[in-house]
Amino acid sequence: MKKLLTAAFIVILALTFASSAIASGEGAARLYNQGNAAFMKGDFETAIGSYLDARGQGSNDPRLLFNLGCAYLKAGKLGPAIQYFESAKFRAPRDADLQFNLRFAQAQTLDALPEEKPSIIEIIGGFPLQKFTESELATAAGGVFIAAFALMAVAWSYRRRKRGKAAILIALIWLGVSFVIAGYAGAHHLEYGGHRVVIGADELAVKSGPGLDNPTVFTVHEGLTAKVRQRRGAWTYIEIPTGFTGWAPNETLLPIG
Repeated sequence: MKKLLTAAFIVILALTFASSAIASGEGAARLYNQGNAAFMKGDFETAIGSYLDARGQGSNDPRLLFNLGCAYLKAGKLGPAIQYFESAKFRAPRDADLQFNLRFAQAQTLDALPEEKPSIIEIIGGFPLQKFTESELATAAGGVFIAAFALMAVAWSYRRRKRGKAAILIALIWLGVSFVIAGYAGAHHLEYGGHRVVIGADELAVKSGPGLDNPTVFTVHEGLTAKVRQRRGAWTYIEIPTGFTGWAPNETLLPIG
């Protein structure tokens, strides 16, 4: 109960800092603030409608996505709440309140999540790099690589001198750092890129093929996140965190993006 109250407090606290600075324009900002006002009155369905209208005007601001997740969570709709928390996290990975609410929402799902086994790239670079967006990581990797290349080009002429050798060593270290950042960004994209979905149905029977007449291979529940492996008409081939794969109707899946 204490955990629930704490999460509710953070959800409400986030809404007290309403801003008109939603990037897509005045109309989206007005709808965003209308949603915040409805949320504070406890009218979560109206808040959801206003936030969705704001997003329909082209806004993907992480504050809007975060508040959408909060409104859905308060309305008891776990799947869309996780969908929008995940979408916000992709754009604002350093937001502590967002991470807290996402973990809280994920804890309400019926399907147990397996313990993640990070890759070697994630082990090496994960701790300092996990708080950055993919665009920030790509910019950093490119900047460090260019700096390393420039230093190497200058130091090569002095390679027989002690300082030249030291500069070359530093350039090689920078080059290695750029590869680690780029590798982590690639691993992050494969794991958390745009081709992910959240189960939106209360209970979903995942099929062995794209059709209701195929056998059920496993059952999952609302809020579980899955990777998209293939699409075929009205069906999507998904992979859940345990590694199991199967086909699900498109209308039961909520895209993260």
